[in-house]
Amino acid sequence: MPFFEEEIRDDVLEAWHTQGMPATVTADSSRSFFALDRIETVPSRIGPSEGEIRSAADLKRIIRRYEEQPVTFLTRAYWEEKAQAHAGRDYPLGLVGWDGFQLPLFPPSPHKEHNEWDNLVNLYYLLKDDPRAVRNALSFIAGYYIRIVSFALKYLDFDFVIISEPIASTTGPVISPRDFAYLVLPQYPRLVAAYKKMGIPRIMFSSISNIKALLPAIAETGMDGLRITQIMNAGIDYVELGRQFPSLFLLGGIESIRLLESGQAVIDEVKRTAAPLLARGRWLPALDDTLRANVPYERFVTYREALQECLLHR
Repeated sequence: MPFFEEEIRDDVLEAWHTQGMPATVTADSSRSFFALDRIETVPSRIGPSEGEIRSAADLKRIIRRYEEQPVTFLTRAYWEEKAQAHAGRDYPLGLVGWDGFQLPLFPPSPHKEHNEWDNLVNLYYLLKDDPRAVRNALSFIAGYYIRIVSFALKYLDFDFVIISEPIASTTGPVISPRDFAYLVLPQYPRLVAAYKKMGIPRIMFSSISNIKALLPAIAETGMDGLRITQIMNAGIDYVELGRQFPSLFLLGGIESIRLLESGQAVIDEVKRTAAPLLARGRWLPALDDTLRANVPYERFVTYREALQECLLHR
């Protein structure tokens, strides 16, 4: 079974070198040292570079800019560089085919530094004041992502595409299920159908934290798989997700916060999660978050050993 984890950051490796990890282990060799498999995702985050959002006219201005000035991900040079970087690959390669409904629609203002939050608030006012305008803008954005993926396929083959919607905290999504169903959800079947028609084998939905209220509707849109990060304290249980959505493949779901507690807590978490999900199938184990420098080296080693033990005795 492949073991995928997010890239181990340099500050984590630096801390671990002081805790007994061999000094020869570097960012380049850490995957092989821990017997981790490589997986890569090519980004395609898009966002306008200027202007404020206060009305439907501002959304039209943003759309006009996208039409007149294609983003980096619609240029030949970008994909030729990526094709060269992944030439002869022996690992899964994915592409972001939707990076959330918010990011393409709230640019920073040229008149006020660091005002992304202000424009995000403005977007949510507009979402309530003129939802039809927002929905029309998102329909255009969905078509734009489809153009990006179609263009990318001229240069690379992809094993999966990610539809990402990072819109939740530990208490729930930042918009109501009703607003989500009206504004965002209609874009998903269109994206899924387009990417499957292009021949991409797997469509994965990705989000963060407590997205539970939206998952039943999302699962009906044709997604193949699901990954939710930062599940600690959010009431997300991958074992329960596996029961609730038996047809979806799952990635991740092991709570990284347990690595801050004790070695036994790590072993208990792996057993609690891995045993039933391995029996279920269609699951690839991984932590639910990027490792931080406060995670002790010995705890990560314990985690890796516990996973291997579960795999041997499934």
